Order: sequence, then structure tokens, then C-alpha cells
Amino acid sequence: MYIQIATNKINTREIPSKGERKAFTAQNQPALLWREGEEYPDKFQISVPRDGAPLPIGKFFILDSSFVINQYGNLELSRYETEFTMFEDATGKKTTPSKTA
Repeated sequence: MYIQIATNKINTREIPSKGERKAFTAQNQPALLWREGEEYPDKFQISVPRDGAPLPIGKFFILDSSFVINQYGNLELSRYETEFTMFEDATGKKTTPSKTA
């Protein structure tokens, strides 16, 4: 299983205030999830920190440290601490794995 980033585009969405919650801006980057044995990838969005940069174009593995067990005992990705390691850049060149937050 790996993810593919095909664009540096960031989708920005304004979330209005509600009750005591202040308004905020959500930023997401389109990505593809490739699963072993599947012919086509699943499209999904990766959260981009407000002051952060989008992931570079390429292919990435999700690091084991990015998975957590939630309060119900279910496996999920950490919402704020997901880390990736690039294994192929935009040109198709294999890269030395390096952490990317």
C-alpha cells in the first residue's frame, strides 16, 4: 500500500463558526491510495497544516508511527501526526526514504 501525490494543488475550505467554535480554514491536498491487488486507486484528501507546505509530487509509504489505536480500540491514522516517506519522485526516480511530515 502506498499513496501517490500527483499535484501540489491545495484545496482550501472556510469552516464557519458554530456555537463556541471559532471559524477556521481547512486545507487539503488530493492524493491517491494504491492497494495491493486493486486495479485502480482510491481518491482521498490529505490534511495540510495551516502554515505547512503540501507534499511534493511523488509516491510515499505511510510510516508505522502514523497509526494509532483510538478510544474504541480501532486502528486509524493519526489526525495530526501522519508521516510519510518518499520512495519515488515526480520523475519516477527511486529515492532514498526520508521522512516527510
